[in-house]
Amino acid sequence: LARPIRRSSYLLGRWLGLAIVLVAYGGGSALLAITVVGAVSGYTPPSILAPVAYIAAEGLVILTLTILLSTRLPPIGGGAIAVVAFGLAWMAGTIERVGIAIAARNPEVNLQFVGDIGRLLLPVDGLWRGVIYGLEPPIVIAAAQGQPLAEANPFFAVAPPPLAFLAWVVVWSVLVLSMAAFSLRRRE
Repeated sequence: LARPIRRSSYLLGRWLGLAIVLVAYGGGSALLAITVVGAVSGYTPPSILAPVAYIAAEGLVILTLTILLSTRLPPIGGGAIAVVAFGLAWMAGTIERVGIAIAARNPEVNLQFVGDIGRLLLPVDGLWRGVIYGLEPPIVIAAAQGQPLAEANPFFAVAPPPLAFLAWVVVWSVLVLSMAAFSLRRRE
């Protein structure tokens, strides 16, 4: 470093710079996609900002995990592991949804804990459900209310993520970023 600054300041500055780029790129891409779909099909979601905010938050969660991993691994390795973790978290959410369908016929089978554990360890699937919910037409959501298997569809969300989950995303991000700062401070 050109000037003597604390490692945690360097890490937070790096995270902030990457976060600004990520939110600008992710938000811009999402807005462009919504605009193109609206121009071609005539449909725009009821709230444009909600799905864009959820997709940006999802990117920030992956960025935070990547920053933590890159304190001990080469950055490309940390990024690759974060992408694999993202896929595993998404699969945990899908397994949970399949488990809902199975439990409708066989109540002894409970796979919902898989999704719960996945959302605790890496909360990207819950944020993705927020993106899906924000893009759905209100008439589809209204038609699905009361349908027992509506929640079993991995590409449908009957409700936005609860506030408790969103609070967990913030706590998770702060914890992981704190672990990254601690890890970098102890590195030679």
